[in-house]
Amino acid sequence: MNKVPKGCDQQGRFPEAAEAATEVGQEEEPNFYGKDYVLEELGALALWAVGIVVVVGTIALLVGRYV
Repeated sequence: MNKVPKGCDQQGRFPEAAEAATEVGQEEEPNFYGKDYVLEELGALALWAVGIVVVVGTIALLVGRYV
C-alpha cells in the first residue's frame, strides 16, 4: 500500500477551504432597533418567562403536596 502524500486525505484529494453555498443575506444589515426585532425579542422573553413560571409552579405544587 502506497503512502498518502502529506496534506492529502485518505483518497488522495487535496484539502481546500469550503465555499458558501449561497450569498443570502449578505447585503442586509441587521436592524437591532427596528420594531420587528424588538417584538421578536419580547416574544422570546415572554416564552422564557412562561416556562420559568410553569417550572417553579410545578415544583411548588410537588413540594406543597409533601409538606
